[in-house]
Amino acid sequence: QQYLFGPLGIDSVYWHRFYNGAFACDGSIIMLPRDMLKIGITFLHDGVWNGRRILSKEWIEKSKTIYRGNSDIQVPLDDAGRCGYAYTWWTNEIHGPKGKVKLFQASGWGGQEIIVIPDLEMVVVFTGGNYVVKKHIYKMLEHYILPSIEV
Repeated sequence: QQYLFGPLGIDSVYWHRFYNGAFACDGSIIMLPRDMLKIGITFLHDGVWNGRRILSKEWIEKSKTIYRGNSDIQVPLDDAGRCGYAYTWWTNEIHGPKGKVKLFQASGWGGQEIIVIPDLEMVVVFTGGNYVVKKHIYKMLEHYILPSIEV
């Protein structure tokens, strides 16, 4: 709250804690889509929110850099194909209006996604309740969202 949620103006968030007070760092965060967008915009702007540095540029860089041995991961129930993984962010490429574009994303259970596409200066947030079938977020991005933007 002090270092991330408060500075971003996120006041309606729930993050599960274990009996010993430690946060469940595998996820277990519940927040509004507009607050997910704030996190995505902060990552898009290399850790800066409204002119104030919230996260270090180094942390952002490590969050979108695939680490050796952390690539070609098959994500169950996802259409991502093979991905890379960094500091709790997935990395991938998709087909954009003028060729492939790199992205990194925070991916939650059931279709909660914060997708950052730096080359297009874009953040896309998905929310959903899709717990048993493949998510088709990349198809939606490639066939509907990206073609609708001007580059």
